[in-house]
Amino acid sequence: MSADLPLVRVAEVDAGGYPVDLVATLDGGQTFRWWVESADALEGFAGPWHVRLVRDPALPPGTVAGEPPEAAGAVRDLLDLERNYAALDADLVRRDPDLADVVETTRGLRISRVSPWEALLSFLLSSHTHIARIKRMVQAVCEQGEPGPDGMPRPEQLAALGEQRLRSLGLGYRAAYLAATAARLAEQPAWLERGHAMKTPELAEHLMHLPGVGPKVAECVALFGYGRWDAFPVDRWVRRAVERRFFGGRPVAPARLRTFARERWGPLAGLAQAHLFAAARQRARAR
Repeated sequence: MSADLPLVRVAEVDAGGYPVDLVATLDGGQTFRWWVESADALEGFAGPWHVRLVRDPALPPGTVAGEPPEAAGAVRDLLDLERNYAALDADLVRRDPDLADVVETTRGLRISRVSPWEALLSFLLSSHTHIARIKRMVQAVCEQGEPGPDGMPRPEQLAALGEQRLRSLGLGYRAAYLAATAARLAEQPAWLERGHAMKTPELAEHLMHLPGVGPKVAECVALFGYGRWDAFPVDRWVRRAVERRFFGGRPVAPARLRTFARERWGPLAGLAQAHLFAAARQRARAR
């Protein structure tokens, strides 16, 4: 961990007294610009700020401290520390007691919030690979241009690089999707901004007009980039977890699982997804 980075300290619990699990939140497939030193210390990016982040038991609940204050504020936003996760998890379990064990197992997990562009770029690179490789690809892309306000290279910069240059960074076939999407956004700079005014199903359809964006990527961008908690990304981990828990292990199409999730968990479908995904990865690591 780099000693010369700004240090941001986060209390062990939020304002509601609920634990803040930094590793599960920042190193669990929601965002890909964080590297773990220990359960209480990470290095990474909150918007444009490259920081060292530690959990500090001496801080009052819900507190974030660091210099410059803008970096601490960016970490607060990333970790969604203004939200009462104790109440939200309790509400989720009231809606569906069958999730009680999952929520308890992954207690302290939060839903990170990044810019729509960071989420889109990251999840375009996420198909058919693992978190460590996604991190390497995102880092390689981020080193190619001057960062914008969200800390990411701007679409026009990546469009100017072109597919072959992006492919040389180790992106494989994903380079074509990223190059084409960056070109589209460079031509239509308001594309992502327009999504804020759309309801989630319309937003997902809007995003799927971009090259390489299918339902899973669109739902991930909606959840982590736009804060749409009624989104429900379905990957292999979540698909297997929901099939096993609610469908007797029978295969179910992803579209049916998304409908099931929205009907069962409503505005907390994204929170249920985050807990199910984290619990599935915990079980896999324990084997």
